[in-house]
Amino acid sequence: MAKGGTFIVAHADNPQNLNPFHPDIPVDELNQRQLFEGLLVLDQDFNLEPTLAESYEVSDDNKVYTFKLRPGVKFHNGDEFGAEDVVYTWQWAMKPENASASLSRFDQVEKVEAPDAETVRVTLKSPSGPFLRRTATHGIVPHKYHASMSPEEFNQAPVGTGPFKFKEWVPGDHVSYVAFDGYWAGRPAIDEFRQVVIPEDSVRAVALRTGEIHSSAWPLAPDDTLDLLEDPNFTVYRAPGLELSHIQINQKRKPFQDPAVRKALMYGMDREAMRRDIMRELATLAQTNLSPALSDFYDPNVTQYAQDLDKAAALLDEAGWVPGSDGIRAKDGDRLDFVLLMIQGDEIRPPQAELAIESWKKIGVQARIERAEVGTFVDKIFGAADFDLAFYNWTYGGKDGDPDAFPQLACDGSDNHTAWCDQKATELLKRGLETVDDTERRAIYSDFQKLFAEEVPFLYIMFWDDIIFISKKVQGLPGSARRPRGILNEIQHATLTA
Repeated sequence: MAKGGTFIVAHADNPQNLNPFHPDIPVDELNQRQLFEGLLVLDQDFNLEPTLAESYEVSDDNKVYTFKLRPGVKFHNGDEFGAEDVVYTWQWAMKPENASASLSRFDQVEKVEAPDAETVRVTLKSPSGPFLRRTATHGIVPHKYHASMSPEEFNQAPVGTGPFKFKEWVPGDHVSYVAFDGYWAGRPAIDEFRQVVIPEDSVRAVALRTGEIHSSAWPLAPDDTLDLLEDPNFTVYRAPGLELSHIQINQKRKPFQDPAVRKALMYGMDREAMRRDIMRELATLAQTNLSPALSDFYDPNVTQYAQDLDKAAALLDEAGWVPGSDGIRAKDGDRLDFVLLMIQGDEIRPPQAELAIESWKKIGVQARIERAEVGTFVDKIFGAADFDLAFYNWTYGGKDGDPDAFPQLACDGSDNHTAWCDQKATELLKRGLETVDDTERRAIYSDFQKLFAEEVPFLYIMFWDDIIFISKKVQGLPGSARRPRGILNEIQHATLTA
């Protein structure tokens, strides 16, 4: 096996943020993981491994963590890594005025200090079950370099400690990184990591077959996936996904504040037909917010929503939603007539959306599809809250192998884009967040899932199988992965054959 070469991975989207303060969009995370490292790292099997921290100790009350940092680490610009960088990064992320998307990861942090150049001490407000997985893995920036420029400037010239350093970004085409000669764990064998933008699922599949790319970080169309599963030229990593394919509901819009409307939309969809016929059984039907991949916490014994148009119509009748002359229901001047927002270039969800819209029409609900470029889509959902319904994948607990969903689903959750607010749900999520014992947490999250399914904060559909194809020209990667997309964060360990 020869050293050198360029590893090429395709994604449907153009990255928006090449900095660790906006880590939750998959295409951004893929790029950030090549550049940045945290004190710890989550590997492809959900295991925590030391990275910029060599070790840590925990106080008896589970509120104080003391990290001993790895000596001799350098940033891509030559700056020495030390405790000041960790403190700066965390404190910057914790300031609301900085509008960091990772703010919620630090909700439980009371303070972070640097007793000396190689020690970081973190004091929590209360014990936190997900702290190590969620917070200690946050990427670290060089404090002097980052403070010398605006966030926008840093985003165009990012610097971290990761195995690859930034080379160039051509929006809409590709982002490239070159091997970091000064990487603390040794220079990667591969010379360059390149993420190319190929929006169309079918075109990405052709690029895989022809060898134009080595992998796709975004799912392919079901037919192409089934074909490639039989192709001997690829190593296949497959496991149940963690991201929920769902139709988000904006509960700031009055009709969606009525639980009868939300439940009727759920009963109105044939989710099993979406999974079986459109996704070709490459997915698992969602029963709660958590994926069955989180087997220690997943509880499917909840309210079920097999399609039942009569029940859906009855719910709307009982709630006072009356069909008009055009068949569309209305109440107090509000019509059940919505726009369903989708990402431009998405080929997987539109057939599912069309099936749902056709079924909803039978119960007096009208919806029409509107498409938006990914940047506009993100702003409408996570910024302006300017939407009725939106179809995409997101994680509501389980992202790092932990069931916590407080940021996304609690009343005061910093990432709650549904505007759903249930006080009992918030209390359960708070208890789960502050409990360290797994047995106690299982009971708490079981109760939460039952309440979630009863209230239907949004329309949960399925968990896609997480399937990553890697060309067999790429050698040296782990043979399996419980978190298949995580395999793309191990490229620094790989080599390329001709």
